[in-house]
Amino acid sequence: MTLRTDVVVVAGGQAGLAAGCHLRRLRLDFDILDALAGPHRRRPARTRSV
Repeated sequence: MTLRTDVVVVAGGQAGLAAGCHLRRLRLDFDILDALAGPHRRRPARTRSV
């Protein structure tokens, strides 16, 4: 059995999830990979914006 994915999105933050929304509209098969376990997890450390 061969698994095929059109696009792999690295990082499941806001930008990665937004990319997933656009890919779904284009009807592409995609995977979103993130270092954190589980969907929609927030990163424990926050950085201050300038």
